[in-house]
Amino acid sequence: MALFDQKKANELFYKNYQETKCFAEAIRHVDEQFHAIVINEAEPIELFPPKDLHTAVGGKLCRCRGMIQDISLEPILYKGTPELFYTGEAGSEKNSTFVDVVFYYVIPVPCNAHFYRTSETAGAAIPEDGAPCPSERRRPRSDEKAIAEANHPNEAITQRAAGFCSEAQRAMKNNMVHPVDPMQTHEQYLNLPYPATSKALCTACIIMVPIRRDTCKCVININDVVDFYGFLHLLDDQTDPSVLEEDEFAQFSSWHAAELSKGLVSRLFCVSYRHLNETPSVQRRLSQGGLTFSQHRDMSKRYLEREICGGDSLLAEYLLLHLCTKVSGHHEMTPIGDVPLLVTSKNIEPHVWSERISKITPVAEVFLDEKLLCSSVHSLGPVYDYVKNYIKTGLFQVANGSHITVDCTHIRNSTSNEEKPRPWDDLLFDLVHKQRLSIDYQYRTVPIFVNLAFLALSASDTDAVYSIFNFPLRFKWEPHTTSSFTLSDAAASDSEAAIVREYFTRAHQLSPSFSDDNNVQDKLVETMINLSVSFPKWNNHDALVHNNIFSVATALFRAQALSMGREAVNEEDIEFVNNLEKKRMERHVD
Repeated sequence: MALFDQKKANELFYKNYQETKCFAEAIRHVDEQFHAIVINEAEPIELFPPKDLHTAVGGKLCRCRGMIQDISLEPILYKGTPELFYTGEAGSEKNSTFVDVVFYYVIPVPCNAHFYRTSETAGAAIPEDGAPCPSERRRPRSDEKAIAEANHPNEAITQRAAGFCSEAQRAMKNNMVHPVDPMQTHEQYLNLPYPATSKALCTACIIMVPIRRDTCKCVININDVVDFYGFLHLLDDQTDPSVLEEDEFAQFSSWHAAELSKGLVSRLFCVSYRHLNETPSVQRRLSQGGLTFSQHRDMSKRYLEREICGGDSLLAEYLLLHLCTKVSGHHEMTPIGDVPLLVTSKNIEPHVWSERISKITPVAEVFLDEKLLCSSVHSLGPVYDYVKNYIKTGLFQVANGSHITVDCTHIRNSTSNEEKPRPWDDLLFDLVHKQRLSIDYQYRTVPIFVNLAFLALSASDTDAVYSIFNFPLRFKWEPHTTSSFTLSDAAASDSEAAIVREYFTRAHQLSPSFSDDNNVQDKLVETMINLSVSFPKWNNHDALVHNNIFSVATALFRAQALSMGREAVNEEDIEFVNNLEKKRMERHVD
């Protein structure tokens, strides 16, 4: 099977255009052919971390997996020709046209520990500093440049890439180049909400995506995790500082090129993309060792019980269900599907729990505490900078699908004696109970829906827990003191954690639903009523729908089905959760 590269993409585009005379149809055709060709190919060159960019020259296929941190709002036109559409070079002017494109500012998924292959010597494969950098070379006249690239196209591409990689090499050696503003950290310079898990991931990518008018492609939203496939787009005279000085419009464009280091921010011309959770239908037998969902579930539960829950089997069951859930939608501003969990114990160490969970969560693990929330150094929600024309990130801007562990031991409810309300109270409430993040623009606030899972941990009594985290599904952790397990023990091997992470990934790829069977629906209602009668404290009577026990119990039934590899809830799922809830209430009745 022939490799899919820039030349192949241009050939497919041109062939389809000859038949349809339509650029939009040709773009769609190349997208479809890409998936048919690439599915069995070797992995493309990864843009994060940028240690292999020098191997991407010559139109080789690249992939950028990251979080959408910002989307350019300006209307942008790309001039393309049928012969060399994905190369960006001049072809037949007679058939050239302007195509609407969207630019996305993509960063490595914040707090992710497993998507990217990094090491402290990640830059070793990049050429040494001897190669010239574009900003250090004499800018050739346009006619000289055209003749040189026409006679030696591969050499021209290699020289431009060498300059790009040279700057990346220097950046990594010096733990990133100095930002334009010396008071900024490298994370602020690149608009990263959290410090990179590796210095090699202090990077970003600007993706150019041709707009498709059909509805078969999922819309890309801020905070989504997306795999972009395409070809490295090396900067040319359009972003040369001397040109920008004469271009007033370029000075006001998003992510002004003069302020972004070429060695830290790559550019990709996208051929195709897919969201992280877009996969074919999930098979009942998983890829890891031929395990069935049921077998994989048992293995994952034992892992949680041993590595996180200190031998507390009942808590391990609930933690497993909690990690299987996701926000599957919203109904009248109320999120559906997530199961927030509160765990209290005088011996709990939230940062250790978060560290262990980071090894198995499918997307990312974020840790928040009172110190971080109250820090004046960090902004909380994303805010639009109307001077520089971009969205300035904040602590609450994390990737959809992320798991957030909150140490709420020292977080207290605000009191009437406080001089002014804390800035994060309302923002945190919206994030937890509405699964909504607001972006503050100059004249309006735009809400966007998110998909996050919240685990609240506290060393205080339940009554002292901050009200936002006073979830109906709460646990008093009872680790087995006779067990040889201690939280300071060495973590399980990476391979075992990867198998458990694979299990939760597959669970998240399912779409939860309820059966149309009246018997199932009747049993569900009957079960919740019986629990409410048998355990009066089971019903928290919360007027907030998202925090009402009936809503949470419904999500638990769905979670149990997902944990077994099923999309629809059946009577077995209801009975299983019913037994769990009885055991939980028997343990926690005051």
